[in-house]
Amino acid sequence: MLLADVKNEIKAIVRRNTDRGHMPSGGCMRVCAAMTTELERSMELEDRRETFAIHIYMLVEVVKLIGYADSSSGAPTDVIRDCLQGLETICRSAPADSYEALMAKEEEWSRLLVSLQASSYGIEHYGKALARIYPEETYAI
Repeated sequence: MLLADVKNEIKAIVRRNTDRGHMPSGGCMRVCAAMTTELERSMELEDRRETFAIHIYMLVEVVKLIGYADSSSGAPTDVIRDCLQGLETICRSAPADSYEALMAKEEEWSRLLVSLQASSYGIEHYGKALARIYPEETYAI
């Protein structure tokens, strides 16, 4: 499983569950369930950099999802929690040579979340801001 495969799978599921730019609660729950499954599968990969990239991608996508989906079920919150826990696990288990690079990314990302929470922006702006820090071409370290 590669990041490109995960992207294609998530995009297809989002497309199937979106109706005229809006996603009902049931569709949001299905997409979030698929995201959780992909996150779990990625933790089994040998390549921790690929796992890291998948977790960052999922975090950005689930935050963007909140902007147009009926997220009243709380499923996106579960995916965000799973992403954060996975990123913490990955960073703590990183070998010494890549640990600094992973931690630098995590510190940058943490500063962004703190600044966004302190600002007047709503939750829909998180995805756009995260996408600026982690453009699709640079998900892998």
